Order: sequence, then C-alpha cells, then structure tokens
Amino acid sequence: MSTFACHPSMGSEAGVGWAWLKEMSKYNNVWALVWDGQGQIDALKKAIEIDKIKRVTIVPIYVPDLLHEHFRKFAYALWNIKALMVAKKLHKKINFDIIHKTTIAAWWDVGYLYKLNIPYIWGPISGAQRIPLSMFGFISIKERVKEIIRSILLEIGWNFRSNFRKAARSANYVFAANPETENKLKAFLRKVKVVALNEVGSFKCSNKIETEHETVELLWCGNSEYRKNFGLCVEALRNVSTKIPWHLTVVGGGARLEAYKNYVQHLGIASKISFVGKIPYNEMGDLYSKADIFLFTSLREATGTVLIEAMSYGVVPISLEIHGARIVIDKQCGMLIPAQDKDETIQKYTEAIKFLIENKEVRNEMARNAIKRIEENFLWDKRGILMHSFYQKVLNCQ
Repeated sequence: MSTFACHPSMGSEAGVGWAWLKEMSKYNNVWALVWDGQGQIDALKKAIEIDKIKRVTIVPIYVPDLLHEHFRKFAYALWNIKALMVAKKLHKKINFDIIHKTTIAAWWDVGYLYKLNIPYIWGPISGAQRIPLSMFGFISIKERVKEIIRSILLEIGWNFRSNFRKAARSANYVFAANPETENKLKAFLRKVKVVALNEVGSFKCSNKIETEHETVELLWCGNSEYRKNFGLCVEALRNVSTKIPWHLTVVGGGARLEAYKNYVQHLGIASKISFVGKIPYNEMGDLYSKADIFLFTSLREATGTVLIEAMSYGVVPISLEIHGARIVIDKQCGMLIPAQDKDETIQKYTEAIKFLIENKEVRNEMARNAIKRIEENFLWDKRGILMHSFYQKVLNCQ
C-alpha cells in the first residue's frame, strides 16, 4: 500500500491514509510505504500497538520535512522514486499480490508503483473539480486568474501527462472521489475500470439526536484561504434576521484570519462569532457534539473530511451544490445551495441558515438523518469491506 500521508491522529489526507491501512489490514497482510516525516512513523507504531492491529508492516521512506514544507510537489516526486526502488526490492522477497495507492489522493500524484506490473488499484483520487464560473464573484481578480491557469494546466495534464495516463490505464480499478473526477476518467478509460467512491469516511457515529442549549450553535471549519470561501459565511450571517439567538464557532487559521476578524467587528456581529484558531484533531469531537448546524462554504473541494465528520455527529450541513458535497448530502439530512451568481447564492444561503435556526424539529429530524446517512454509506468498516471485494475481483481474474 502506497500511503505517503498516514497518521492516526490527523484529519484530511493523513487520516484517510490511516483509515485505509487500518481497514485493509483486517483482511490482508499489508506492507505500507509511508513518508518518514512529521512524526508519522512513531504515531503509527503506537496506534498499531494500542489498537492491536495485526498483519501490518510499516516501511518508512524518508524525505526531509523542510523539503516537503517548501517544495511539496518535488518532495512527492522524490518520495515516489524512492518508493519504487524500495517496492522493487520488497517484491522480489515477498511477491506482492496487489498494489493499492491511497495517498496522496490527487490525480497528479501518480507515483511509479504501477511499473511493477502486478495488479494495481488507484484511489480514490480527485483533482478534476474546479470553482464554477458562476462563483467567481466570491474571489478576487488575481484568484480568478490563478483558477483559470490551474484549469488550463489541469487540461494539459489530463491529456498529455504520459505518466498519469500510463498509470490510469495500467490500473485494474481507479476510484473517483467526486463526479467531476469520475467523468474525466471515464472520458479515456473503460467505464468498468472507473468506480465512484468518496475519498473520506467516518469510523463511528454519535448517538446525539439534539442539543440542549437555547442558543443555536453554528460551526465553520477550515483554513482561511480563498477556496474555503469563509466570506460567504460572513455575508450570509450578516443578513440573518431572527429572534432566536445564534452563535458561530470558527475553527482554523490562515493568512486572512485577522482580516475576517476585523470585518465581522465592522459588521457588528463579532459578539456572535468566536474564532478559536487551529484545534487538535482529537479535540474536534467536542465541537461537533455542541454544534447544531455546519456551514460548509468551499468553492473547490474533493469532498471535505470535516463535512463527513460533522454529519457523523448529527450536525446538519448547509453546502454549495458542487463537487463531492452533492453526493454526500441529500434533502433529508441537509441543505444544498445551487451555485448561482454571488448575490443569489448569499441570499439562498442566508435563507437556509434562518430556516434551520428557526425550525428546531426539522433540524432535529435532519440531524437523525445525517447520522443515518453516514452509518449507511460512509463508515470506514463498510468501505473496507467494499474495497476488499474489489481486491478479490482482481485476484480472481488472475
């Protein structure tokens, strides 16, 4: 298993890597190629011992933290070269049955393990998602230019990056994390090879049905970079007119955080918003448990780990109807806002917040449905069973 990012106490990519490692080791002997950086190896060894996980061998592959911090894509490329060299030596001794590349879960992080010429499973991967043109009103001219350049480079990469196309065509199955990536893959691969499978999941769900506080608690999580679109959250909340008290907790950091703090002060809603900064992953459960409504405003996101996590605690999501969010949220468990022009989107988002604040019974019903949806579709143990079934299909065809 190729899992560059893999950490039992982190979210996002590293948490996904850990989840696949943990689940697939229930059914297989797993040799995990892992980046030896940011304390991952020590954390994995401790977690494996504590959870009494069997049949896992961690294979550390070193790339300096400093290189990863300042030249990330170069660090990935170097790691992938070293991973191939290590895998070749191991394969001569062990004779692997399957290679599964999990993280980094982006189409451009191809790696070279497909060159071992043994059954190859890739993903889930993402990266084809883009900020809709209708949403460009939320970002600056500089950011629009950046997104246009990204889209052009994306098209060039998909069409002319030979290593990517070789890896995809060599794979027995490629799992696509969102509809945009699925459609791109199906454009040049046999459709039976491309499987839709969201890239994130949850280990468990809360038993919480409703909160007991009178003030309706809202939650927003993420870095303050432009694609996370916290500005939509602020613009919507400034227009919410209701007699029911509400409070927003903002989790995350980033360069724009101070500017947002000043802006909400200027709008006169600072007393209703708490900026708590970055929170350790293992403490996020307390915030999810207290929240009633989750505001997910990302303009470009494969799916969003925090979205799945929030729903697993019965926090009702409001999201733009784009990318992975539209396959996670349905009308019974949350609210999807069409990605129209800026003013109309703000208005619809405001109306959704106001509706959920003022309709407690509907909110509680949606909270129950959110937990049910995660239990039925996004628990890691079920995803592990599903992935193992594809392992079996591949081996049975040999």
